[in-house]
Amino acid sequence: MSATGASGTAGTSALMVPITRLLLEHGANPESQDKRGVSPLKSTRSHEIRALLEEFLQQKRGK
Repeated sequence: MSATGASGTAGTSALMVPITRLLLEHGANPESQDKRGVSPLKSTRSHEIRALLEEFLQQKRGK
């Protein structure tokens, strides 16, 4: 998930963390890659999303 900066998207960034958390809780794979081979962790511009993904991956790996 990333903010697009498109008009009409104001306020959606506040929803990104809870939506991302919900997706992870329901099996979303944060290590998946898009058609360019880039994972959400590498493509996100949000520090909050990056921290959430890193925390999730650390827990998944048992660190």
